Amino acid sequence: MGVSILTQPPELSKKLQAKMKAQMPQLMDRCSRVMQSAIQDTINKGVPPPNAPLTAAVKGGKGTLRDNRDLAGSISAHHGDNWASSGTNKKQAWVLQHGKTIMSKGKGLWLPANANTRTLYRQYNAQTPGQLITAMKSAGFKFFRVKNVYCAQSKKGQPFALFIVKKSVTIPARRFVKFTDSARNTIKKIWKDALHAALGSR
Repeated sequence: MGVSILTQPPELSKKLQAKMKAQMPQLMDRCSRVMQSAIQDTINKGVPPPNAPLTAAVKGGKGTLRDNRDLAGSISAHHGDNWASSGTNKKQAWVLQHGKTIMSKGKGLWLPANANTRTLYRQYNAQTPGQLITAMKSAGFKFFRVKNVYCAQSKKGQPFALFIVKKSVTIPARRFVKFTDSARNTIKKIWKDALHAALGSR
């Protein structure tokens, strides 16, 4: 489920509405792009709270919501004659915005144990834990479990943690889709300048 923010023009007299009708789509387009830029800037700066130690280790850094820059790249701008919006339709966006506790529905939630697991996902072109384990078995790896840690070992290598298996995972709310003060002020100026021009052209 995606998330977005919306803005509309200030209240205008019927006379001003008629006078500004032709430029409304352009004004709303500008407003939508201001919001888009503000959301992307919020993501790029990092949204608290910081990543948990395991997440930071897996991702190789403390930056939140910036995994492969995919989320920031999904932020889009939309507008009509009397509205402007910006946001993302990424299916995970609602959870990232509002937070959620995800419960296991089967044999647990299999989380990468470290950054090496992500490297192995890419190396074996795997998308799920099952696919990765199958591919690694074909490559000669053996597997064993110590409590909630699922480990792997090659024929001549040392054993290493591959997954951490949990019953639940809590994703904290990180409100990245929002009106920043900078965006509000910029949009106010857009309307102030447009109204000044419309009133001055009588």
